[in-house]
Amino acid sequence: DVRLCDSCLVAMEIFSEPMCVRCGAPLPAILFPHPDVAPSPPTHAGCYHCSGPKLWFDETIALGAYEELLREIILRMKNATGDSLTLAMGRLLVKLRAGRLAALNADVVAPIPSHWRRRFVHRTNSAALLAEVLAGSLRLPLAERMVKRSRYTVRQSDLSSKDRWSNMRRAF
Repeated sequence: DVRLCDSCLVAMEIFSEPMCVRCGAPLPAILFPHPDVAPSPPTHAGCYHCSGPKLWFDETIALGAYEELLREIILRMKNATGDSLTLAMGRLLVKLRAGRLAALNADVVAPIPSHWRRRFVHRTNSAALLAEVLAGSLRLPLAERMVKRSRYTVRQSDLSSKDRWSNMRRAF
C-alpha cells in the first residue's frame, strides 16, 4: 500500500476543474467568473490548446501537466522498480478523477501496449498495471489483449509534439 508523500502531491501541480474534455488541459477560471453561475456543459469541440487537430479518441482525463515532478514520476513508472509508484499513481488518478472516469460509462479498460522489446528492457508493463488499478476501481473487465502493437516506434519523449502523431500512425 504505497502512498505519495504530501510534498510530492503539492509539487506535482495537479490540474483542478474545469478541464477541457477533449485534451484534459485546465481551462482558465475567467470562463467561469462567478461561483453562483453554472458553467455550460463541457463540449467535445476542444479548447484553445486542441481545437485544431482531429483526435482519434473521445475524451482525455488528465492528472496534471507532463512536466517537472509529474514527468519524473511517469518516467520512473516505466521501469520495474517503479511498479509500486504506478499503483500509487493509479489510486491517485481514481481518487481525484473518479467522477469523470465513471461518467465515461466505459465497458472495458484496455491498456495501450508497449512493444515487446521495450517491455523486455524495462522489465515491466506500467500501462497494463495502471489499467488493472483503473479496471478494479471502476469494476470493469480488463482487456489486456484488445489493442495490439503492430510495429516498434521511436520513444515519444525523443520527438516533438508534431512528430509524435506521425510516430504512432499505424503502430496499433
